[in-house]
Amino acid sequence: MTRPPRLPLVAVAALALLTRGWAYLDPRQLVAARELDDATMYSVSVQLVHGHLPYRDVLYLHPPGMPLAMTPLAWLARWTGDAWALAVGRAGIVLLGVVCTVLVGLLLRRRGTAAVLVGAGLYAVWTPVVRTERVALLEPVLTVCLLLALLVLQRPAGGGAVGRAASRLRPTTTAPLLAGALTGVALTFKLWAGVTAVVLLVVVLATRGLRAAGWFVGGGAAVVAVVVGPFVALAESAVWRDTVTAQAGRPATVDAFAYRLRRFSPFDGFGSTSWSDAALRVGGVVVAVALVATVVVGVARWARSRSDARRDETTTWALLAVAQALTVLVAPSFFYHYAAFPAPALALLAGAAGAAARSWGRRLRRRAGERGVPWAAVTATLGAAVLAVCAVSACLPTKPAQPSNASVATWAAGHRCVWGLASAVVRADAATPNAERGCDVPPDVYGQGVLAATRSGAPVTGTVLDDNPAWTAEMLRQLATSDAAFLPLPQDGRWLRGESERVFEEQFVHVGTADPFELWERRTP
Repeated sequence: MTRPPRLPLVAVAALALLTRGWAYLDPRQLVAARELDDATMYSVSVQLVHGHLPYRDVLYLHPPGMPLAMTPLAWLARWTGDAWALAVGRAGIVLLGVVCTVLVGLLLRRRGTAAVLVGAGLYAVWTPVVRTERVALLEPVLTVCLLLALLVLQRPAGGGAVGRAASRLRPTTTAPLLAGALTGVALTFKLWAGVTAVVLLVVVLATRGLRAAGWFVGGGAAVVAVVVGPFVALAESAVWRDTVTAQAGRPATVDAFAYRLRRFSPFDGFGSTSWSDAALRVGGVVVAVALVATVVVGVARWARSRSDARRDETTTWALLAVAQALTVLVAPSFFYHYAAFPAPALALLAGAAGAAARSWGRRLRRRAGERGVPWAAVTATLGAAVLAVCAVSACLPTKPAQPSNASVATWAAGHRCVWGLASAVVRADAATPNAERGCDVPPDVYGQGVLAATRSGAPVTGTVLDDNPAWTAEMLRQLATSDAAFLPLPQDGRWLRGESERVFEEQFVHVGTADPFELWERRTP
């Protein structure tokens, strides 16, 4: 059998590297306060390597996979400082995004070059995906685990290392075992992977039988037990409290459905207009109808024949896309990186549609003969233009460039304990010194405040930072051990109001600004 050309995979990999790395052409942006969540997870890892166990000693709202994965970075910080240690993690996620793009291409490779260029090309330039895979967030890990699991479950075709490796896996034992283990890895990072696990379990059960489903469950359960088990043994009920109870108690964000839908747009970098929102709604309806139709037809085919089901990857991808998209769209809260969760399944479906359109175009050309319109060239040109526009959208900056962190790191080094959001503390190279000195500065200031607010019984709203007295009391308790603090700029929302603001300003004085934070120092007696 002829080996598919590698050039399309190389092309989409280069495109993925370009869009993800574009933001870091200025290396100073690698250490900028670009994202709160990755700095928070890194700070939890710093606490872990200094003997403070997540859940028991430190609040952490997800399974322990990411803090464990970041422990090499926390050790590295002793030589490089926190900001550059996290920068290494961000660079690693950029490369992981390139790997995910190639995996999408490998899954589509048997369908032809058009499928690879459409599906993997879309994934390479999809704005929410690119933004997510520039920083060390959880979704890229979920993506790579899913794509590897799908590759393991894919029937081997053709030569090459991937095909030879897949052919060694038995379809009802080792293949589902490995796919389950990969899904289990994802579950140790974020509970949303449970949605993926359920869909893949249904697919394995329907296409390979009960025995294979048992191997799939066994692989996932073994990984979860090995990774999460020690934390449950040491922290006991605190694991459930943080990952489930505290998560459920987070204030809901009141986002219009149109806002969430807009975050899925490949052109989101250009902003929103009335006509683009209307086009997005129409496109959303078309995609939703196509997904439902694909699932209905595919499940009916599965019911008729298991052999047909084994060959039908498209229905699996559609089931994943529906389940994951619904998870994101109905979640109590929403952040930009949530849109990356269903993106790989949607990209695979786009590639399948591209292959189908290519086949349909060939049939039309044969019927029209030489006198027909060169649809292949026209379609290829339009597709390249769309991908180029998407790439521009993905490369547009979402925040102003930040200056070097040298001055703020020098300022923080002159203090014993520096309090603030993890993004500010890490940028100032203060996370590791805080941990070494035993400072009462939690990695997740926001989550700690939410937990205090929910325990108080007071209403928790979307403006908990501004309105909840339990939150401000918890903040002041933490600040009691600090001699310096970062606060958001006033235009980003004041954290202290009324009596809390008065008490804080009695103890601290504003000494400067390091965008996007204010610098405060404790007043001398």
